Amino acid sequence: MYASEVFVSVIQLEKRGKVIGDVSAGRVMTSLYFPLFASKANASFGLSVTVGDLIMSDGKSLEGVGVIPDKAIGPTGQALAEGTDPVLAYAAGMFGAQLTPERAGKLFFIKPRN
Repeated sequence: MYASEVFVSVIQLEKRGKVIGDVSAGRVMTSLYFPLFASKANASFGLSVTVGDLIMSDGKSLEGVGVIPDKAIGPTGQALAEGTDPVLAYAAGMFGAQLTPERAGKLFFIKPRN
């Protein structure tokens, strides 16, 4: 179960914020894996059994559907190649910030370890 999908879905359902970005994966069911046997070629075989499905307060499951954003926006191939971030620029603009996609692309929130 992906906690991020559940969190974003709750924010959207409870009208606590706007969701921008891309449709989420829609993978929230819980399953258990039962190994059965391994072959001589080191390939293992088993069974994955779904044991739980999360039903949201609207009575729907996220499984196979995901969270549909209020504003669907994502980086283009050109933006990725140029190192710009139109998604962050758009989100900042929603809060009144003046942030260009070029400047947003230069902000690094995850720094590599030295």
